[in-house]
Amino acid sequence: MVVPSKVFEPPICVNHCSQSILHPGIGCLRYFFNNLLNNSIGGLKYFSPLLITPLVLKSKTMNKELFLSTLKYYLKTVFWTAMASSTSFYCICLFRNILGRFLKYTTLFMPTVLGMQFFWFLPDKAMKLFCTATSQAVYEGLLRQYPNTMTNILLHSTFTQTFLFMVNSAIILHYKRLHVYKEFWFMQPYPKMKESDYEQLDNNANVKENSNPSVIKCVHGHIKCSKFLLDGLKIGMACGIPMDLLSALMKGKVPKGCKGLGTAIWAKLKTFRPNMAGFFVFYAAIYRLSSCLLHKYYGHLSADLQHLVAGFLGGSAYLWVNKVSFYTLSTVIAIQALWDQFCIKVSQSKDSKTSKRKPNLALLLLKDISFSRIVFSLNMGYLVHNFIINYEVLNGLTRGFLDGVTSNQTKIIRESITQNSLEELVAIAKSNAVKTFL
Repeated sequence: MVVPSKVFEPPICVNHCSQSILHPGIGCLRYFFNNLLNNSIGGLKYFSPLLITPLVLKSKTMNKELFLSTLKYYLKTVFWTAMASSTSFYCICLFRNILGRFLKYTTLFMPTVLGMQFFWFLPDKAMKLFCTATSQAVYEGLLRQYPNTMTNILLHSTFTQTFLFMVNSAIILHYKRLHVYKEFWFMQPYPKMKESDYEQLDNNANVKENSNPSVIKCVHGHIKCSKFLLDGLKIGMACGIPMDLLSALMKGKVPKGCKGLGTAIWAKLKTFRPNMAGFFVFYAAIYRLSSCLLHKYYGHLSADLQHLVAGFLGGSAYLWVNKVSFYTLSTVIAIQALWDQFCIKVSQSKDSKTSKRKPNLALLLLKDISFSRIVFSLNMGYLVHNFIINYEVLNGLTRGFLDGVTSNQTKIIRESITQNSLEELVAIAKSNAVKTFL
């Protein structure tokens, strides 16, 4: 077994890419086309939820135009991901041939960053999803890679993680309620009432409930608080239970002795645990119940402040799952929500006719930069580099993602390094002639 960092030291670092760890026995160009074919086939399977999920969820409203749009989105994601991944590995060959050896940052990090530039052609929706997922993985990886007092607290202190998740929850729900942030989050906020509704509340504050049944009683309008709460619990169960069932079916191997598909499925279902269902239910219950209680007992506070507090308290549902990945994901999404608010403020200052101040040109340029694509490229460079060099800092979900988008090439390279001794790698290199083309 060879430590992965030994790849950058003699004698392995001077071997040609067609001799040892990358593509022994075949040329660089052939390696590129093989990867392109394998990544395309693997991508059709890995990204199939992008096609299947809309077809299932929108089956009643599906028409030809919507189907073609969904199919186009799916195929574009598969093709450009395959191109980016294949080009990344081909760039490893280019850097090796130009520099004459494998170097630390030109072997994995820089080739991946260059190859990922094909993601500029990816649909914006898919790009934002990838950027969020990889940013969360990088944040968690950095916490594990650089152990110190601060990172140990963030990784191992349940109290700290819960508090920060609650803060992030308040920020995200607040900006979703204002329609500033429109992407994924675990909870949907109750809608913001119109100005006329607030006036009605003020005008009837001292009127008894029975004397005017049309008075808006709570933050959710005319429906009862009990129904508002139960609706949230139903949504939580509907979202969480399918995820837990899927997790039970997909996780782990089939127990020995199971004969037949039905027996295997039943054995898998026995491992069912309501992890996500419990999280969604507690999140909805705390958030909605606290919203009603805050309105009832602290109605003199502004509606936005009440909602911020309710969103903060709802985040305490983190205690049910207590997973670092949830905390890191919430941090990334909270930053995205704040960034969206910043972009809106800059746009408003540009379009404002009453303001005497000239809009800041630097801020306008900053707003228009596609940071999601830039950040994603750097994220992938970090993740691929550490998949080979510091495998233990990446979580299982990230490893699965990299295997999916590279058709297991990162896994194959790592295993060829770690499962062979130095002498075996040298012998493999000597047994293969240099091939630069096919």
